[in-house]
Amino acid sequence: LSALGRVVRALEGGGSAGAATHVPYRDAVLTMLLRDSLGGRSHTAVVINVASEAAHAEETLCSLRFGARLAAVRNRPQAAVVGVGVGAAADRAALAAAVAAGQSELARLRAAGQGGGFVKGCLASERLSLEGNMRRLADEEAAVRAARVAISEAGGPAAAGGTWTDELRRRLAQAEVFRGIVERQQTIKSLWSPPTPAFLRREAELRDLEGRLALAEAGAAEDG
Repeated sequence: LSALGRVVRALEGGGSAGAATHVPYRDAVLTMLLRDSLGGRSHTAVVINVASEAAHAEETLCSLRFGARLAAVRNRPQAAVVGVGVGAAADRAALAAAVAAGQSELARLRAAGQGGGFVKGCLASERLSLEGNMRRLADEEAAVRAARVAISEAGGPAAAGGTWTDELRRRLAQAEVFRGIVERQQTIKSLWSPPTPAFLRREAELRDLEGRLALAEAGAAEDG
């Protein structure tokens, strides 16, 4: 809950997907799961539980203050592109085109030296270690996306049962471990040159598009 409070404070201060303020979503699994609901693309409703008894006045005031801070957070809702028929097929085609365009843009930014990478002449052992951890992180992130698609296909966490929800929690935890390792290794200036903010922003947008396309294609396959 303290991690949730830090996220809300950052968002209340103006942090969002496109702002410079750092929002510490990665501090806890809870805030990672709530990322799209807090300053993201979802419609979010919050229920604050309070009590009228004097004995609970302190807790009630604390809850109301937290609710007021949450009310200051602004989301940017977008409709999910999932469906069947001609319109849905056109939406999937548009998403696929957007993914292709995003991949081309990232390739252009990498060629321009904005994508970051290994410093020339870095130690071979350090490079091999970072490369291995980056591969493991990519594998865990792919597993997280697959678990989320499976849960969505099942109709939500309750319908998916414990198998997929447990898998999602496990994969999120593993991804967080490797992400922390990779981020620490990438702070070694003699080993890694970081990407530019513009590259990171475009990369995040591409990952979002890829996730939406995967979800749309999974829905079409099920209905087909």
